[in-house]
Amino acid sequence: MSKPDNDKLTLNISDPAELITALPYLVGHQIHDSIVVIGLADREMQVAARTDIDTPVTHVGEHLQAALSRLPNVDTLLIVGYATSTADDALRALAEYLRTRGHTIGHLLRVAEGRYHCLGVANCTPPEGAPLAASTAVAASLTYRGLAPLADRAAIDALPWPTQDASAVTMRHIAQARLHLASNGYRTAQVHDAMARAKTGQPLTDDQAAQLCLALHDDLCRDTAWRGTDDEQWQFELWLDLTRRCEPTLAAPAASLLAWCAWRRGNGPVATAAVRRAVQADPTYPMAMLIIAALQENLPPSAIKHWPPTDPGDQTGPA
Repeated sequence: MSKPDNDKLTLNISDPAELITALPYLVGHQIHDSIVVIGLADREMQVAARTDIDTPVTHVGEHLQAALSRLPNVDTLLIVGYATSTADDALRALAEYLRTRGHTIGHLLRVAEGRYHCLGVANCTPPEGAPLAASTAVAASLTYRGLAPLADRAAIDALPWPTQDASAVTMRHIAQARLHLASNGYRTAQVHDAMARAKTGQPLTDDQAAQLCLALHDDLCRDTAWRGTDDEQWQFELWLDLTRRCEPTLAAPAASLLAWCAWRRGNGPVATAAVRRAVQADPTYPMAMLIIAALQENLPPSAIKHWPPTDPGDQTGPA
């Protein structure tokens, strides 16, 4: 199974235990009391959706059916529930709901207390379930690539916000940046320089961060940064760092770029958290609105091949 739109990340998952080990990396956080559904097309992951375990089956099924209707190439669904055995009937009901609508169920699993139970095929695990390994080759590969699931959903929601470790730009830095930009103008070279620095692993100074926070409010500068951002780890780290350091009222462009990069990486939860930061700074910011629409429609990253689009409502972008 591989993550689309990123040929550098290919996961060779051969059994349910490896799939379960990989899921926290794909969802972005450790999973509890949840249902996770993975949609595959020719063994490539096209969509990953998570919901609370107590969400009504019909609601989950209808939401998934709407999302899958926009992904006609999906040929197999993997369903994993994180719950006690009291959820078995609900998981089987969800699988049946999707099966009767023409979807093939590859795995139907339940995970609890370090063991997994196969609900879809009789006797594929013993009655007490099968043990999960502490680590697998898949988990080691993902860790090597710099991926690490956060503790829970709350940790993801907090990710784009300032931390004690983040050097926030002060009003003094902002004032100095305003003077600098007033004298020198908004130039895309500032964006190129910042991205070149980030690509080599060098953090932005406070003055550089302040200037970039302001420069991104110029559409040409923002679009230059947007056009240069896809799903690279260094891009993610740059926009995460800048989003955390931006003065709150100036955070919309940086947070939107973070949301974009997270979405391109297939990390919907982080994209959602980042876009919330963006709309708190500017409730009508066009780039944020585009990303919100993509998330609400469960669009895969492959749905937008050229960016920025010519219009916020145009998801095809320039040729």
